[in-house]
Amino acid sequence: MQLYGRLSALASDITANGVDFKPTNQQGEVYGVLKDRMVKVQQEYTTLLEKQLPQINNKLPDQKINLEKKN
Repeated sequence: MQLYGRLSALASDITANGVDFKPTNQQGEVYGVLKDRMVKVQQEYTTLLEKQLPQINNKLPDQKINLEKKN
């Protein structure tokens, strides 16, 4: 949620009041940092869904519990 909030704030700053000039260097740097963080979060989420969740599901048949990824 924090990452989403920061991305939203940056987008708001860049597009505020019909801005007709390019983003500042600082805004570009912030975008780069946030983009890197987003890539990391996406990789962690993919690992969770593709590797960790199946491992958990394999351990749960006796409890008749199945965690499934939702699309």
